[in-house]
Amino acid sequence: YTYGKPVLGRINVRVCRKFSDRYNLCQGEEDGVCEEISQRVGVELTGEGSSEIKSTLATVSFRHLDSHYKKGIPLYGQVFLEDAAGNPMSNETVVVYVGNDGTNFTYTTGQDGTAEFSIDTSSFQLSSVRIKASYKTGDYCSGHRWLTASYEEDTRTVNHFYSRSKSFLKIQPIHRTLECQIVKKFNVHYILTPEGVGEARNAVFHYLVMAKGGIVENGKHTLALIPNQEAQGNFLFDLPVGTNVSPSAKILVYLVLESGEVIADSITLKVVQCFENKGGVDDEVTLAAYIAIALLEYPLPVTHPTVRNALFCLESALGGKNSIYTKALMAYAFTLAGRMDIRRQLLQSLDEQAIKKGE
Repeated sequence: YTYGKPVLGRINVRVCRKFSDRYNLCQGEEDGVCEEISQRVGVELTGEGSSEIKSTLATVSFRHLDSHYKKGIPLYGQVFLEDAAGNPMSNETVVVYVGNDGTNFTYTTGQDGTAEFSIDTSSFQLSSVRIKASYKTGDYCSGHRWLTASYEEDTRTVNHFYSRSKSFLKIQPIHRTLECQIVKKFNVHYILTPEGVGEARNAVFHYLVMAKGGIVENGKHTLALIPNQEAQGNFLFDLPVGTNVSPSAKILVYLVLESGEVIADSITLKVVQCFENKGGVDDEVTLAAYIAIALLEYPLPVTHPTVRNALFCLESALGGKNSIYTKALMAYAFTLAGRMDIRRQLLQSLDEQAIKKGE
């Protein structure tokens, strides 16, 4: 090579943290901590940097954990697992321990690093219960120069919710953000003790949906009872999700017992920003027509895969019950695509539906 000139090639560097203790009890200390670095060379670079060494490799924590438990009704929550850099860890097993007797449940994290869980509280006897989430256990080493890998856990205490008659109800929580233009089912759990039922022969559960400073939805569910006998179960009610509950709403469910005691629960919903449908895009056919028109006006050729798929969708929907607005869009799309035969078919259909003066 030419003296003082760069040489094209690759350099491999092994960076290690070595230990000087002659005698130690720490597994792996004899090799130190090493990192392989490979770099292509051929240019002259000068620089320096530093890297923080962290002993905590992962952290698990509770999210949306119920602050109180209601005996006989599931306890809900989420666990979240993240690495040392704060990135979610997916497809990993997290263990949730309940109480001090070793009872535990395992859950697998999703793509966002979370796992939802519910715990049966029927056997809970104490006024509070200890809940712990754990991922892995690090090996302990007493060497004064050794950094022991650790995995942070989370421990919470959940207290029992008070009810005079020991009757409860609970809305199963929904943590994800809801989409618009759907009908969402909500699950309500209840347990009514004989004391709570009394001589009543039915229970009327009322639900209110509050958003934007007012009540936007309300309803009720009637349950048949046997006097002085326990009633336990769940029921569902539907809520249309639209602009009236966007971007957030609160749902309240309550029941007035025969004794006058009121049992209730509430949850808060998150909804994406909904908009009124001004352009008529309320179905897949109309959306496909908009897409086809936009791409053909761009312009893209009719042979383009996306254009071809959109036109195929429109052609497949020709025999369907499409609105006048949608048919007009379809006619324009096929005009741009040069399909005059389909254009004539659609215009004829529109002419038959048109309201003509004098008729």
